[in-house]
Amino acid sequence: AAYRDYINSVYQSYFALYAGQSLRVVSSRERAPGDYVVSTQITGGNAATPIDFRVKTDGPQPLLLDVAVSGV
Repeated sequence: AAYRDYINSVYQSYFALYAGQSLRVVSSRERAPGDYVVSTQITGGNAATPIDFRVKTDGPQPLLLDVAVSGV
């Protein structure tokens, strides 16, 4: 639980840097049944930043598993 709270605070502070910008879904692909990668771009600043989200959908609600910013 402590790690989950820590990660949530890290992501919140990181994404707060993009306040006022837009997140646009570019594409999605299914890696396996219920396992997707959603490719997005944050736009509105000096350049578009690609962000991929790995999402599992085989449970009671979607679950974010991983985030890759600019391929990292």
